[in-house]
Amino acid sequence: MSDVLEALLQSVLNIQGAGDFQACGSRRSSHPGIIFPDGDELALPLSRAQAREISSMAEVAPYGKGEETIRDDSVRKCWQMDASELRWIEPKWSKTTKRIVQDVSKDLGVEGQVKAEPYKLLLHGEGGFFLPHRDTEKLGEMFGTLIIALPSRHEGGELLIRHGGEEVPIDFSQSDPRGSSENSRSKISS
Repeated sequence: MSDVLEALLQSVLNIQGAGDFQACGSRRSSHPGIIFPDGDELALPLSRAQAREISSMAEVAPYGKGEETIRDDSVRKCWQMDASELRWIEPKWSKTTKRIVQDVSKDLGVEGQVKAEPYKLLLHGEGGFFLPHRDTEKLGEMFGTLIIALPSRHEGGELLIRHGGEEVPIDFSQSDPRGSSENSRSKISS
């Protein structure tokens, strides 16, 4: 390798970003006003009865392996509904998500216009999980996954975010992912 190329490579490797590889927090939010295909509205905090109802409308969540789509409860155990099947009727929710995206973008050190596109509504029941994986990019400009956990009473729910040899646990069983116990907040991670 030439000295110039080696120097350029070393310079690139020494670049320090302005943000972190993950961001999380908790915030008071408006009710999302999600309407299901059957016309029912999501009630929060989510009750066991409505969780059973949602799982009956949803599909078992698959995962991608190369070009294949696979359903395997030993790899991923949860239900999903495509965002296109849902309607959001609360105008304040759009403002809430825009503020969340702005906050997360700042924490990640991302400059410029960033937006979040609803993709899936996931429901993790008792024993639900997803083995370690890397999310596939759904859109050309996609650079991350925004998770908004809506209020529901539950135990468990830790997410491990790994990047570059670092690991950060996010505890979704708490309203504040870093440990507070106020149950009326949405939890946010990216």
